[in-house]
Amino acid sequence: MILDKHDFKHNHPLNEQLFQTYLKQRHLNPEEIQAIEAILGVDGMIRKIHRNVQEKTGKKVTKKDLFNLKSKMKVREGLTTGEDEGNCFSFFKFVIFKYLHRILYLLKR
Repeated sequence: MILDKHDFKHNHPLNEQLFQTYLKQRHLNPEEIQAIEAILGVDGMIRKIHRNVQEKTGKKVTKKDLFNLKSKMKVREGLTTGEDEGNCFSFFKFVIFKYLHRILYLLKR
């Protein structure tokens, strides 16, 4: 295959609002993550803190981003507290569920 022509035009409109929703733009630094985890530890209601997080960070963090952060926090806390073997089982159950959910999603497409 030989490529003889380049078209560097975007095939969609460009705007700042769309750009802010990209994952790299929503990325939180370690200090922001630590502050959010502290809030999630006290009040785990993502709905309540979502807007506050967006205002404080200036990033278009989604509710799903916060949910994922909360899930990682729960798994990490469960494995580091060493309560019992049930935590390990819960972690594997979480991982298996995550991958099964992804597979089912891909099969639907």
